[in-house]
Amino acid sequence: MQVLSVAAILMFLTGSFGATDLSQEQINTILQAHNNYRKAVNPTAANMEYMEWDDSLATIAQGWADRCDFAHNPNPAANYAGSSVGENIYAGTGSYTAGKETENWNNEVSDYTYSSNSCRSGAVCGHYTQVVWATSNKLGCGWKLCGTLATVNWNNANLVVCNYAAAGNFIGQKPYVSGTPCTQCANGNDNCSDNLCGNPPGGATSAPNGNGAGGGASNTTDTPNEGGDNGATATRHWSMLPLGGVIVTLLILNMP
Repeated sequence: MQVLSVAAILMFLTGSFGATDLSQEQINTILQAHNNYRKAVNPTAANMEYMEWDDSLATIAQGWADRCDFAHNPNPAANYAGSSVGENIYAGTGSYTAGKETENWNNEVSDYTYSSNSCRSGAVCGHYTQVVWATSNKLGCGWKLCGTLATVNWNNANLVVCNYAAAGNFIGQKPYVSGTPCTQCANGNDNCSDNLCGNPPGGATSAPNGNGAGGGASNTTDTPNEGGDNGATATRHWSMLPLGGVIVTLLILNMP
């Protein structure tokens, strides 16, 4: 299976309410996968915020996914007031399992070094840092089964777009502050639970029915970078997805 990762620049722009084609169970799985990875970062995070679902972001993401084009939304926050918006994009052939996109993004942790805030040479890790960006506490995703996925010209591909507010991946900044969990929460440590600021006591951060989408488990391994153009990188991954196929991920990087 093949994975491509491309970096783009965030547009700082200015939600409207709407829907996503994801089922409620799929929404729960994707959201809980994010929170599972966020609570389990190493080193531990002093200011990691609990992530919540945002219908406005989901509407934006679904609208972009419906275009069936493997390209970034150049204006992801056009209808989202008061915050910058980040974006991760995933596409794969074969059957789609919710949470697989988040696992794929999180797998980049193996290429990221927190102390130096850097990726392994030739690797991409911006999808991972967006997933665990401490102040990105809103998430909305859309999904589309595309007969033809433009730009890469794949047939019968699942396209998943996830938008984040506030955006992460500011160049020169680490994704979170390391330290004892919940000791540097933005609004104090009230409602801190399971290493996440703002997580209501007893708040669920595991996948439905106890099936952990998080925990850092991975069935994907990285092999050397295969190059790219215009600053993009292409990295090959091999995975055990049902029916085989191709996986693609996109990310956004932010300028300060």
